[in-house]
Amino acid sequence: MTEGGLRDQNRALWDHPRLLLGAALIEVAGPRAAHALLPDEAMDGEFESLVGELDMRAGCPGRPLRVPPSGLGFWANVMTTRDALQVADPRPALRRVAVPVLVLRGSCDYLAPEVAREYADVLPNAVFRVIDGSGHAIARDRPGEYRELVTAFLRDR
Repeated sequence: MTEGGLRDQNRALWDHPRLLLGAALIEVAGPRAAHALLPDEAMDGEFESLVGELDMRAGCPGRPLRVPPSGLGFWANVMTTRDALQVADPRPALRRVAVPVLVLRGSCDYLAPEVAREYADVLPNAVFRVIDGSGHAIARDRPGEYRELVTAFLRDR
C-alpha cells in the first residue's frame, strides 16, 4: 500500500472494533470458530461501512474518493487474503501465460505502484496503462477512459 493508503486504512480500522475482533479471533481460534462467533450477518455490513470510509485515491493526497460499497463480504475478503498468503509463488506460472493481458493502474491507487508494475513485468504479453487521476476503483472513477481502454484492448487496437 502507499503511505497514504496505509494511513487511511489504519485510521478507518480503529473505528470498526468488530472487524479488529474478527481478525484477532482468526489468529487465536482459527477461521471456523471466528466465523461461528461472528457470522456473515454480523460482519458484512460492518465491512461495507469500513470500505465506504476508505479513500480510494489515497495515493494522491487531497483528492479523496469514497465509493459507496455494495455486496461486499467480510469473510470472503479475509479468506481470499489469507489463502493468497499460503499459496505457492504464482510468478513462475504467470511467466508462461501466452495470452495478451491488460494491466491497469490508477495513478492515485492506494496500492503501491510496484504491485501493478510487477504484473506487467511478469506477464510476457502484458500491456500496462496508468489512468491519470484515478484511484483503485478505475471503472467507477474514470468510467469513460476505462471502457475505452478495455474495448480497444479487446478489439486488439
